[in-house]
Amino acid sequence: MRKKIVGLFLFSFVLFFTPTLFRALFSFEFDNLRLYYIFTAATSGILGATFSQLTSIQSRVQSANLDQVRAMSQFGYIMARAMVGAGAGLIMFYLLQSGLLSGAFFPEFIHTVSDLDKFQGMIVTTTVDPVQALSQKIETKLAVGTLARPAQGLSLLIVWCLLAGFSEKLVPGILNNKAKYLQESMNKNNRK
Repeated sequence: MRKKIVGLFLFSFVLFFTPTLFRALFSFEFDNLRLYYIFTAATSGILGATFSQLTSIQSRVQSANLDQVRAMSQFGYIMARAMVGAGAGLIMFYLLQSGLLSGAFFPEFIHTVSDLDKFQGMIVTTTVDPVQALSQKIETKLAVGTLARPAQGLSLLIVWCLLAGFSEKLVPGILNNKAKYLQESMNKNNRK
């Protein structure tokens, strides 16, 4: 079981760094920053989930019976945990991009023209190719959710998506809190 988890962890590690490797080896750039952020969120979630499996394998095996250990050692089970991590990373990305989670410890996204004006001096394209640089600037001008501070924002995005994949309870807890808040708001509006 450990070999399968280690193998999947190493695969997810390489997958996470694929954009960097492609840039270094083949001069390939993501034309669409939003797609890059989605890829990064999903692979960060997978990396977090596989890391969680690696760190908790001994305690899970010790507390499980033989049938549970057999089930946990199936590649399908290990892959399912990784896919849940990818889903958690994507959900976290959309929670962050939507602004439902915001503050000093969360990445900031550009959504409006006034936001664009505020961050215009900080926006740096990540490519030297003029066509791709133009594409990135157009994405920014159209306010499709480009990170306001790319280096810091990308790091925060990775950390939060990795945590979402690592913790099985983080994303469900956030969703439950947001749903509860929405229900309370709707009840309050219905009483008026």
